[in-house]
This record gives sequence, structure tokens and C-alpha cells, in this order.
Amino acid sequence: MVAALRATGRYVGAGATLRELPAKAASAAFPDGAWFVVLPAQPYGEPLPAYGPALHRLAPDQPLVLMYGDWIEYHGPGGASFAEVAGASFYAQFGSRLGRYTYPQQNVLGAYLAQVTDVRYAGLFDRPLPYRPFDPLRVALPALPWIFAGCVAGFVVLSIRTVRASGRRPADVGPGGTPARLAGLSALAVELSLLTDVRSDPALVRGVGRLRAARDAFDEGLPDRHVRELLADAAAELDDVARDVRMPGYRPDVYLRARLS
Repeated sequence: MVAALRATGRYVGAGATLRELPAKAASAAFPDGAWFVVLPAQPYGEPLPAYGPALHRLAPDQPLVLMYGDWIEYHGPGGASFAEVAGASFYAQFGSRLGRYTYPQQNVLGAYLAQVTDVRYAGLFDRPLPYRPFDPLRVALPALPWIFAGCVAGFVVLSIRTVRASGRRPADVGPGGTPARLAGLSALAVELSLLTDVRSDPALVRGVGRLRAARDAFDEGLPDRHVRELLADAAAELDDVARDVRMPGYRPDVYLRARLS
């Protein structure tokens, strides 16, 4: 056995069903090479020869995969912790099937080596995590609420500038005028944007869209009735948001009454 391992890195005992070592899986699991000992299943009731500890003492720095029938052991770098994690995760996943069906040793060994590769690439032992390509969505997702709040804040600034620059229509005058209502609803949208979630985000987006349309209509000098209809639609959407987030003080009528008073 030792002579065969030193010459070829593998030993297949008489009676084993392994025809060929799964080379691709072996190189992925052990890029620096390993010794493989494959033996037939031990007859029931007979003691299991402890080849693993003896071979490990002979070459302590050499990874060793020892297979008795469907039972696989690991000895070598990484120690007992690596062997336990690899073995426990493999038999927890496939143990029940191995107990009910008979599979060729080549298939069982290939599945075990794939599990060893997963354990190594998990970063728990001697190999780092595999390369992960840059994902813009994963990076930008945590910042999306702040980006949205910044957009709404910019919209409020533009609305306030529009209000200050305008003085053309009778409906613009006073705290209940169109510019004041536009500015008040814009400020409300900013405050609600910090409270929304997946369920209430669509209504907030629709409300902001109506506010933008109202601002554009106001800038272009469209009839005040049209602007107020857009503001009414925006107020209805923001009212839905306030009810969804359970903030009665942020319902448009209540908010604007407090703000304009």
C-alpha cells in the first residue's frame, strides 16, 4: 500500500468497485495533491483496520482520503476539525440515501470530494472565499433609501424656489395658495420617504410623480385648476402612505394644517 501511494498517489484494494479516480473532483478538492486509499466494504462484525492513523504518522503533511466501501475518512492538514466538518456535512446530506441504495464507489467519492471543495471555499480553513464578481445591485441597495431621500430633497428645493419666484396668479396668494400647498406636500414627501417600506413605497413614488407634474404645470403657467387636481392626486397617494406607516400626523390635511397655520 505505501509503495503504491508513493508511486502513484493511490491504492485500490482487491474487491473495491472504484474503476477510475474522479480526477477533476480530486484536483478541485486537493490542488496540491493527496493520497487515496480505496478498499471494499468491511464485512459485518469484523474490526475495521486503522490504516488512516498509521499512514498519517508516516506522512503527516500529506492529505489522505481513506474509503472503506461507502465510508470515507480524511487525515492530514486541517486536522480533526476539517475531517469532522467535511464528513458530517457529507453524510448529513447523503447518509440516508447511502443507507438505502448501493452506489459505485466512484460516485460516492466524487460527491465527497465536491463537498470537500465547498468546505474549503467556505473560508473556514485553508482556502479563501472564491472571487465574487462586482454586483452593482448588491452594493447600491443599502444606499437606495438615502439616494431617494436626496432626490426628494432636491425636488423640495426646486419647489421652494418656484414658489418664491412666482407671483402671477390670485390662487398663489396666501398660506392656502397653490405654491404653499406644493411646497408643503413636497416637504411631507421627504419626511414620509424615511418611513416607507416595500409595501408603501409604490404609493410614495406615485405621489412624488404627481408633485413633479404639478410643479412642471405650475412653471409652464397652466390653469390653476389643473395644478390643483395634480396636487389633490398627490395628496391622496401621500395619505395612503401615512395610513400604511400608521402616522396620523403625516396625513396631508393634518400636516398641511399644522404647517400652514
